[in-house]
Amino acid sequence: MRRKYLLFVTYQHKQSEEGLAYAVQLAKTLGKGLSVLMVKEKKGLTGSFSDAMAAVAFAEAGEHETAKEMMAGNNAGDASVKGRALYIEDKCRTSGVDVDIKTSDLDAATAIKGSLSGDGGIDMILLGPNVTETENFTARRLAKLIRTATMPIVTIARQTCAA
Repeated sequence: MRRKYLLFVTYQHKQSEEGLAYAVQLAKTLGKGLSVLMVKEKKGLTGSFSDAMAAVAFAEAGEHETAKEMMAGNNAGDASVKGRALYIEDKCRTSGVDVDIKTSDLDAATAIKGSLSGDGGIDMILLGPNVTETENFTARRLAKLIRTATMPIVTIARQTCAA
């Protein structure tokens, strides 16, 4: 019998600790594995402009290598994605949860559809707080995903502390 998984979706370059802790605990409670899908956050024109201006500032300050890396797509980011994947893998393994980690350069909705197209044994989709709190994953895209998915979709909200 094939092992069943929960699909946890998070952005590659954003902190996902709150959503990860919930996903690992839920997988452990349900006796399932965790399939982590780390997607690339699509930056709009404003984000691209901000990155370009930051690179210019580094170049003006004499940090030419840093500026080149930023303009080349931030190759240093690839190392941080690998580091995050290792952290997630360690967190799952120490909790006794089987884990499968995939990265994608696609937007979240398209990457999720691709993950579901194969027979991956996915029982539930968990959208991390960093995915649902950005304007990249709109209510319209979530509604479309809900209509087409054949399993439950859970959006994980970030916890706030009341003072």
